[in-house]
Amino acid sequence: MKKKYPPETLRAALAVRVQDDDAGRDVRTIRDYFLRLVEQLWMEGEGFSGKRPFGNSGWECVVLDALSDNNFPNDDAFVRAMIRSMRED
Repeated sequence: MKKKYPPETLRAALAVRVQDDDAGRDVRTIRDYFLRLVEQLWMEGEGFSGKRPFGNSGWECVVLDALSDNNFPNDDAFVRAMIRSMRED
């Protein structure tokens, strides 16, 4: 059973600031980070590296650390819920 998170919680989590120069200077929030990740996937196509999408490994930690630092759950279920909520915006 999927855990339900309030929409306002998911919106607030997507607005959390991230610090990752590898993704680009215009990436300021988790939402920006996810959008850049999809853009990178589209541009690189079959050459996309899920292990190093922005040149370095450990890219998941950028999102998980930002969530943890801001007292949000930092697990896969919460991240999936955030991504799904972007479809509804």
